[in-house]
Amino acid sequence: MLDLWPKTTNIYFSPSLIGDDVDYAPSTVIEDINWTDVNPIKQVYMNYNCNTGQRMWDALTTLQTLLGSDLFELSERGTIHITEDGLMPFVPDPEGNCYYQKYSASRTPYYLMLIRDATTTPPTELNSKKL
Repeated sequence: MLDLWPKTTNIYFSPSLIGDDVDYAPSTVIEDINWTDVNPIKQVYMNYNCNTGQRMWDALTTLQTLLGSDLFELSERGTIHITEDGLMPFVPDPEGNCYYQKYSASRTPYYLMLIRDATTTPPTELNSKKL
């Protein structure tokens, strides 16, 4: 799949070391979304066993896409390919389109705060104008 990705589009990865360090417990997610009963994230956490060790890799790359790369220290440009064993080695390459987020333990509380804000902030009311 990565080999088919357009080379003109950058791909950002969040290694497990970063996501593993950001623990957003299911009970905290439910508490954080106490402003409504109708929320797909809250419903999943209330009705399924989500305390399975899921960490925040996807959330971190999504936040990077939405808020910009300045939030993270990134690797140099390079390439990543998936091996038959499922490994994803990074090879520095000035022509590559892949970057990974570098780990910084001191940034973990900040990343958790961003994820909590993005997950739990009530949506703003739509403009009364018809879309």
